[in-house]
Amino acid sequence: MAEAAESSAPASGSDAIGGIDEAAQLRQRLEAAEAAAGVAREQYLRSMAELENVRKRAERDVQSAHRYALERFAGERRAPPVIDDNPMYIRDYEKCILCWRCVQVCADDAQYAFAINFNGRGFETSISTFFDKAMPETTCVFCGQCVGVCPTGALKPKREWLLEQGKTPEELAQAIQGGRRKKR
Repeated sequence: MAEAAESSAPASGSDAIGGIDEAAQLRQRLEAAEAAAGVAREQYLRSMAELENVRKRAERDVQSAHRYALERFAGERRAPPVIDDNPMYIRDYEKCILCWRCVQVCADDAQYAFAINFNGRGFETSISTFFDKAMPETTCVFCGQCVGVCPTGALKPKREWLLEQGKTPEELAQAIQGGRRKKR
């Protein structure tokens, strides 16, 4: 029994020194971790400052490119009217960038209606219907695919356009129902 009590008690002062060594090692690890955190913090702050410099340079480059474009392309601008000739969508060709997506989807990409196409040449090029007819007079089936692929909002659902113009819901309902026949 006496032997068991002796084995549980520290045999010498070396175990106490081992505890001190562990504490010293932990302190060293803590100091190393704090130093690493300090380096990481400095790198982060340096990268944030560099990112801010890049953002400022990019902003200056964009402003410079904008000034250059204004100088280079100064002159006549197209100002086509907003066309509201059907009950489904508005055609605001001032926003059109002539990407041709609406023409492709209306033609042989999806619908095969061929209701809209390019009109004119050069600076006068625009998207239009054949012979500039109103949309209901063309082969358009009002599927809305041209509206769906338009990246700029040149073709926009009529309700959305009316809301953007500041119409109230009552005026919106009246404008939408104005083109429809009433049920008997």
